[in-house]
Amino acid sequence: MSESPRKPLVAWSWWIWLVHGALVGSLYLYMFTPFKPQWFKMTFSAISLGHEENYAVWWAGICLFIASQLFYRIASQCGSLRDGWKWAILALAMLALGFDEIGSLHEMVSKVGGWQALVPFALVFMAGFGASLFALFRQPGYRICALLVLLGIGVFGAVASLEFVEHNIELNKHGQRNRLIFEEGSELFATSLIIIAGLIALRRCGIDDRRLSEVIGNIRRLHFHELFVFLLFVIQFAALSMFGVAGSGNFSEGNPAGVFPIFVFFTVALMCQVVARNGRNRVAWWALSAVFLFTSLCQIHSFTVLLHKLEHYVTWFNSPPEIWLVTVLPLLGIVVLLAVTEKVNVRQLAIDLALLGGVLLMLYPDHNLPMTYYLFSGCVAFVCYRLVSLNSFKPGTSEAVT
Repeated sequence: MSESPRKPLVAWSWWIWLVHGALVGSLYLYMFTPFKPQWFKMTFSAISLGHEENYAVWWAGICLFIASQLFYRIASQCGSLRDGWKWAILALAMLALGFDEIGSLHEMVSKVGGWQALVPFALVFMAGFGASLFALFRQPGYRICALLVLLGIGVFGAVASLEFVEHNIELNKHGQRNRLIFEEGSELFATSLIIIAGLIALRRCGIDDRRLSEVIGNIRRLHFHELFVFLLFVIQFAALSMFGVAGSGNFSEGNPAGVFPIFVFFTVALMCQVVARNGRNRVAWWALSAVFLFTSLCQIHSFTVLLHKLEHYVTWFNSPPEIWLVTVLPLLGIVVLLAVTEKVNVRQLAIDLALLGGVLLMLYPDHNLPMTYYLFSGCVAFVCYRLVSLNSFKPGTSEAVT
């Protein structure tokens, strides 16, 4: 398909580069300048790379998720498995990288079975990437996309090698700071390359979505999206509740339990933006979008750390709200808004809430289970996703309605 007139790539995704710069700039300010006011010192732990549960890691995982959804959109546009398989493989690979970025899956696997246990996963990963990129190289107009993805993966590989080296050498304080800045900047640079590859491919395919939020949030343009979200929910929920994960609750490492609600709450935030642009009650839907984005951030342990720190500075936080209440608020907001607009699918709402209630009855007897909040949060994220998709998008079309 011919390339259609489009907005410049930078205009498409200016907010991505803005967040990149803010994160790296904050790290540089804290580590290499005397700029350390009390509020900055108090909140720096939220992006500190001294532990995995921080907002820099959240953002890197979100960027990989965005790349995954860009490739998913292209695969859906292709219309057939013969044309779309390479984009589907790239979408799955980026989604897996996003899970690993936030959940530290490869670290957990290597701790249990050594680095040898990672070899089968690496072989499958390399085979999928190799086949899809080779197919793109052979397709006129998409070689630049393949080169950008390959370069991005190469940067990720270099960062992984650096992590291996750092366990075998000792750096002074200045060297450690340089390594952290380089590592974070390199990962953000790698995700930027992959996202740019996805944006170029969108233009080459003639896809006329004007914003990234439309690519990800308009789920009617993504084939089998609801089925894939449900399968992901079932797989992660079953794995975490039945088997548990080594290292869960130790927030110096990643937490795979929080990945599903992080991605789904982020997706629902963009779905709300699509609905806001295409109908009435725009202010309410934009407000809900902001609430869902905040709820996605709350799945990172840094939110809990900030609440505890605020207890010493803000009187209202002497009795901070329960974390589970923060997760429930978006669900209540969706229900109220749909009820006011008289667009609630009452039957489906009753079924979904009954299922959620059953899950809570199974989970809450064991309050000491580290995964309890994240399993609960995953349930709420899935119900919110279902409510918005059932009541605000026309089945069989690419339109959002309010």
